[in-house]
Amino acid sequence: MESLLVLPKPITDGNEKVGLRKCKRSLGEELSILAKDLRRIGMVRSYVETTLSLEVLVGDLEDAVLCVTNQKALNGTDYRWKNEKMILACRAMNDIEDVLTSVLKNTSKWCMLLKSVDGRVDKPLAVLRLQALADHRIILNSIGWPPPLLTSELEGENGSELPNPLVLMQGGTKERYSQSFLALCSLQHLHTRREERKNFDVLGHKRDHRYGLWTIDELVSPIALRTEHHFSKWHDQPKFIFALGYKVTRDLVVGIDDILQPLIDKARLVGCSAKEDWVLAMSKILSAHLKKRFFSVLVERYEEKNSKSETIYSWLHLVDLIISFNNRMHKLADLGTAHVAGESIGFSREISLLSIFCDQPDWLRIWAKIELKDALKKLSSELENPKAWMISNKVKSYTELEPESFILTSGEDHNAPPIAEAVVKITQVMIERCQTLPSFLLRIQFIRSSSVRFLWHFFNILLQRCTETIYMASNAEDDASMKICESVNAARYCESILREWSEDVNFMEMRMAEDDSNSQVQSDQDDHCCFFWEEVKFLMKLETDWIVEIMAHLLRQFDIFSCEYVRNKEKWGWNLEDCGDYTLLGTANTESSDFVEALDTLRNRLHLLKTGLNSKDFLYLWRSIADGLDQFIFSSIVMGGATFSKRGVNQFSTDMQALFLVFQPFCVRPQAFFPCIRDSLKLFKLDLEDAKNLQSVLAKDTTAAGKCEDLHSMRIPFAAAFTLVGKIPALANQDPWRKVDNAIVESILARLPVADFFRCQAVCRRWESVICSPTFKKATKEFSNRLPWFFMLGIKFPSNVVYDMEVDKWRHICLQIHSDAGIPSIPLAASNGLMCCVSRTGMLFVCNPLNGSARNIDVVFGTEWFKAITMHARGSSYEVCEICWMVNFLYMRIYSSLSNNWTEFPLTVICFDPNYVESNNLVAGNMLHAGEMLLPAHRINVEWAPTREIEGVTTFNSSGDLMVYYLEPSGQLVGCNTNKKIAIIYPPPVIHGQACSFDLAECHGRILILLLMEENRAETLRVWEFHCQEKRWNNIAAMPLEMSQGYNGLNTEITCTGCGDYIMVCLSSMEYNFTMTVVFNIVENTWKELPACLDPNCGHPKRLLSAFSFVPNIEDRA
Repeated sequence: MESLLVLPKPITDGNEKVGLRKCKRSLGEELSILAKDLRRIGMVRSYVETTLSLEVLVGDLEDAVLCVTNQKALNGTDYRWKNEKMILACRAMNDIEDVLTSVLKNTSKWCMLLKSVDGRVDKPLAVLRLQALADHRIILNSIGWPPPLLTSELEGENGSELPNPLVLMQGGTKERYSQSFLALCSLQHLHTRREERKNFDVLGHKRDHRYGLWTIDELVSPIALRTEHHFSKWHDQPKFIFALGYKVTRDLVVGIDDILQPLIDKARLVGCSAKEDWVLAMSKILSAHLKKRFFSVLVERYEEKNSKSETIYSWLHLVDLIISFNNRMHKLADLGTAHVAGESIGFSREISLLSIFCDQPDWLRIWAKIELKDALKKLSSELENPKAWMISNKVKSYTELEPESFILTSGEDHNAPPIAEAVVKITQVMIERCQTLPSFLLRIQFIRSSSVRFLWHFFNILLQRCTETIYMASNAEDDASMKICESVNAARYCESILREWSEDVNFMEMRMAEDDSNSQVQSDQDDHCCFFWEEVKFLMKLETDWIVEIMAHLLRQFDIFSCEYVRNKEKWGWNLEDCGDYTLLGTANTESSDFVEALDTLRNRLHLLKTGLNSKDFLYLWRSIADGLDQFIFSSIVMGGATFSKRGVNQFSTDMQALFLVFQPFCVRPQAFFPCIRDSLKLFKLDLEDAKNLQSVLAKDTTAAGKCEDLHSMRIPFAAAFTLVGKIPALANQDPWRKVDNAIVESILARLPVADFFRCQAVCRRWESVICSPTFKKATKEFSNRLPWFFMLGIKFPSNVVYDMEVDKWRHICLQIHSDAGIPSIPLAASNGLMCCVSRTGMLFVCNPLNGSARNIDVVFGTEWFKAITMHARGSSYEVCEICWMVNFLYMRIYSSLSNNWTEFPLTVICFDPNYVESNNLVAGNMLHAGEMLLPAHRINVEWAPTREIEGVTTFNSSGDLMVYYLEPSGQLVGCNTNKKIAIIYPPPVIHGQACSFDLAECHGRILILLLMEENRAETLRVWEFHCQEKRWNNIAAMPLEMSQGYNGLNTEITCTGCGDYIMVCLSSMEYNFTMTVVFNIVENTWKELPACLDPNCGHPKRLLSAFSFVPNIEDRA
C-alpha cells in the first residue's frame, strides 16, 4: 500500500507531465476498486457474524422449548424450573427479534436470512405457545373456573353476585397463576412484535393492530360454552340473553380488574386494560350468537312477503336491545375510570354488538331500509295531525327586536311548524341508533341509506306544497302565501339543524373518511367538510326560489294596481290651474287616488307575511321588495319621461311618504331602503340658486373625485346629481326646449333619415318615448318619398351593411332579420319595407328588418324545382309568389297575407312572337316539356350563397294584372300573368357580341335587363328595355367606358336590383378577388361608382356580391 501511494518526483519535461497525469488517473481508479472490495468484505463479515449470532440464539430457543415440553410434573419446584426455562426462551426470542429488527432497518437486502430465521423460529414458538396455554388452562381448572351460572338469579339485577374464583385464589395457586399469566403476556408481546415487523411497510410505517389478551380469551372461552346452553332456550325472548350476558360481565368485572390489571402493568403491556378487554370479549360472545342464531334467520324471513311486517318488528326490537346492551357495557368498561371528553369513544365503538354488520353489508342495507320504512310510517302519522303545519302567530315589533333575536337556534325562533321538529327528532333518533357501529364507512352508509333518504322525502313534500300554490285560485292568495311560509320556515329550521350537525366532530370525521374513500370528490367543492352539504344546498335553493316567487308576486301585484298611476306621466307636470276636474291627484296632504289601492294591498300582504314567515327570511323579503319598488318607481316615473312641476313634486313626495309608512313597522328609517326615490326627492326640492350651484359643480373641468367632494359638501349624491340634474323643476322651467310640445318634436324628428331614428332614441328619454309612440310611426308615413336602402350581401352572412340613398353613404347597421335557432335567415326577395327570407330548416318568413316583426308562412321546400321567388307589398298587405317546375309542368303558388293561405294553379306557356315559336318548333298555347324551351330550374339552397339565381321582379301591366318576371338561364325573359294564369316567353335581346353575364331589374314598373357583354375585345355594361308595341328590345343606357376599364378581362359576373329611380349593380370576380358597386339613376341617366365599404373592425374593404332593395319603413308589420 505504501508503495502505491508514493508519487514520482516532479519532472519538467512535457511528455513526462502527460505520463504523470495518466498515472494519477489510473491510481484513482485502482483506489476506487479497492474501496469497493473493502466494503464488500466488510458486508460479508457482518453477514457472517449476524448469521452466527442468530444461529446461537435460535439454538438457545430450541433448547429452552425442548426443556419446557419434556417437563411433565407440575409441583411447586418443577413448575418454577419450567417457568424459568420459559422465561429463558422468551428472552432468546426477544434477542432474535432485536437482531432481525436491526437487520430489517439497516440491511433490508438480507431478506433470505429473515425468511430462514422466521421459518426456524415459528415451529418452536408455536409449540411454546400451546404448552403455555395448556398449563394456563390446567391452573384455571384447578381454581374452579368458570364459576357456575345460576339461572334463578337472572330475573332481577338485585340478586346475589356470581362468585369469582380469581378473587378466591391464595398462596401457591395465586403465584402459579401469576407466573403463567406473565408468561402468556410475554409470549403475546413477542407475537405482537413479530407481527409488527412482518407488517412493516416500505415507507417505514407500522400498521396498528389491537389484539385481545390471550389470558382474557382463556377466561371467556369456557364461559361461552356454559352460556350457549342457556342462550339456546331463549330464542323467542332475546332480552334474557342480554340480561345473562350483562350479569356475568358485571359480576366478574371488578374482580378481574383488581387481580389482572396489576399483572398487566407488571408485564409492561402498554395500553392494555383488563376491564375493557373483559367487556369486549364478553360482547363478542353475544355478537357471535346473534349473528348465527338471530340475524341470519331474520334475513331469510325478511325476503318472505307474508311475514315481512313481523320480521320488521322483531328486527327493530332486537336492535333496541342491542343499543341498550351496548350502552350498559360501555358504562361497565368506563367504571371507575376518568376520561377526557371523547377519549374513550374509539374503544367504546369496538365494544358494540353492531360489529356483526362489518362483514355483512347486505344486512346493513336491510337494517337501513327497515329504519327508513319505520321513519316514513311515523312521518305519515304526524302529517295526519291537523296541527302539523300550524305556525305561531306571535309577532314582535321589529323596532323592539334586540340583535340577538335574529340568532336562529330553535324551531320557535324559526317559526317552524311542528312537523319540522318531528322530522328532526325522527332523523336524530335514526342517526343515534348507528353511532356504535365500529366503522366510519358503515355509519356513513347507514345514514345515507336511511336518515338522508328520509330527509329528502320530507324535502320533496315541502317542494310539492310550494308548487301546489301555483295552481290555487286567485281568491286563495292568503292561503297560498301561508302555505309557502310554512314550507320555507320548515326548510330554514332543517337547514340550521343540518349545519349544526355538520359542525359536530363525528360528522366531520365521517365526511373526511367519505372523501378519502371516494377518489372522485372535487377538491374545489364549497363546504366540502359539510356532511349534509347537498341537503343544505337544496334547502337554500328552495328558500331562495320561493322567497323570490313571493317577492315577484307582490311586485307584479303592485304593478297591476298602480298601472294608471305610473302610466299617466303628464299629471306630474300640471300646475294647479291645469288640473281642472282631474281627481286622480290628491291634495297637498293626501295620496293620489290611483295609488291608494296599491299601497293598501301591499300593506295587507306584508302584514300577513310578517305573521307567517320567520324573521330572517322576512327581513330579506321586505328589503328586497323595497329595493324592487325603488327601482320600479324610479325607472317608470322619475326616469320614464315625466316632467315635474312644483305641484307634481309635492304630490310625488306625499305619495312616497305614504309608501315609506308601509315599511315603517319593520325599521326606523324606511326611506333609507329607497335610495333612488330619496335622492330624487332631495334634488327635486332644490331651489333655483342651489340647482344652479349644482349645475356649475358638474360643469367644472375637474376630476370625478373633485366633483364628488364638492357634491358631498352640498350633501348631494354623486350618481343622482349626474342622472337627475336635467329633471330638477327649478332648472326645467329655465329650459325652453321643454316647452316645445311633443307633436312638434314628432314632426321634426320624422323628417330625419330613418337610420337617424335609432340614434335619436339614445339622446334622451323624451325622444325615445316620442320615437316609440304610435303617433310618430304615423307621422313618418307623411314622408312617402323616402329613398331606398340597399341591403348588401357578401361572402359572409350577415354583412350588416346597407347603402342609404337618403344620405348617399354606407351604414353599418344590424337589421332585425328573422333568425331560426340563433341563425339568421337568408333573404330571397324584398318589396317596399318587407323582406322574404328562408331559414336553415327550409321555412319561409316575411319580416320587417327595421322593427323586427315577422310571420311564418308555413311552407316547407320539398321536391319542387324553383324558377323564381318574388314578393309584392302594397299598403298593409303583401303577396309572395313562387314559380315552380315539377313533372314537366310550370305552375305558380301565391301566398296572400289577407287570407293567410296559399293558392296554386298551373301556367299555360305561350310566346310573345309567333315567328319565334315556329323557329323553335313550338306551338303557342301548349304546355312546355322538360328539355325544350325552358331549361331545368334550380333547387332552393338554404345554405348561404351570395348569388340570387331565383329572384324575380313584380309589376302591374296596363290591365292592372300582377305580372311576375324572371330570367331563364339562357337569358330569355318569362313573364307570368297571375290573373290570366299564363306564362309569356319574350325573345332575347339581339346583341352584337358575346354575353358574359346578365340580371333583371325593375324601376317604376319598367322591366330592364342589364347585360354585361364583350364588344371589340372590351367588356361593357348595357341596359335593355322591351317595348311591347315595337316587339323588340331597346338599348337605353350603357356604362361609360372609363368605368369599364376596372373589370375588363376579369371574368366578371353581375347582379342588380332596382327600386324607384335607382339600380344598384354589383360586379364581382371570384377568380380575381374583384368587387365593384355602381348605382345607375335611370331618370338622369347617370352612373356612379360607390367607394369601398370598409370593415369597422379591421379597416379592410368588404367583398359585396349582391343586394336587395327595400324602402325603410318602421310601421309596416309582417
